[in-house]
Amino acid sequence: MLANSHLPTPRRLDGVDGMPIGIMPSTGIVWEFSNVAQTMALNNRQACQQKLKGSLELIQDAIEEVQGQLDRSGEVDHFDDEEGDEDDDADQDSQTETMRWDDNELAQAKLAMRALKATKLIVQKLVKSLSEDSSDITNFRLPRSSALGSPPRSEKSSTTDTKLESADAALRADLDFINWLDALVTLISKCCSDVDELASAIDTPLDCGAVAQDLEVLAKTATKLATLVKEWSSPGLSNWVDKFLGQMDGLATSGAR
Repeated sequence: MLANSHLPTPRRLDGVDGMPIGIMPSTGIVWEFSNVAQTMALNNRQACQQKLKGSLELIQDAIEEVQGQLDRSGEVDHFDDEEGDEDDDADQDSQTETMRWDDNELAQAKLAMRALKATKLIVQKLVKSLSEDSSDITNFRLPRSSALGSPPRSEKSSTTDTKLESADAALRADLDFINWLDALVTLISKCCSDVDELASAIDTPLDCGAVAQDLEVLAKTATKLATLVKEWSSPGLSNWVDKFLGQMDGLATSGAR
């Protein structure tokens, strides 16, 4: 019955000739819903943290991909099989050219790697800061203010008004925090897209201009993300973000040269 409440076409549970044809599939659906419920985030803060953890995996994959290129200094074997038989070993050897990055290309690729690792660092910091036991980011409540509204008519009405004003201020703070989390997830998604673009540009031959452009785009998105983080961060996290912003600005400036 519980499963049927979630289905567009309810299943028959009475069965035919004594056989309960709908019970087994419906029970499976209930178990499936139960498994989903067990892994669901309990609040918006946890949901945002889960999204960040998934993004962190994508960024790590990009870093490993670029690191593989750096380990080889961009070296690849280029085969030109437009002429001759590709099954002929002698012809294939004569058409093989080993390509690798020059010093400028290698420096640009290393700069891109630093930008990728910096992006990973701030996402890691956010995952940790959004933990329930962390005080780096707090969905605070606005302080009570007896100055709001008209002067109290009586002690009882004054107490009631203060409670209502406090509740309203708390609600506004909660909504602001939820909107902040939504904006955070949006920028994280943009960061992942920019990371993927930058990692894809690290190839042989290396287009330094394209890499510099992609690096600049990632730096701008990461800067927006860090600036957004400061809105709800503790003084300690805010100081850390300032250092990150300085580092990202330096990377963007170096990549544009």
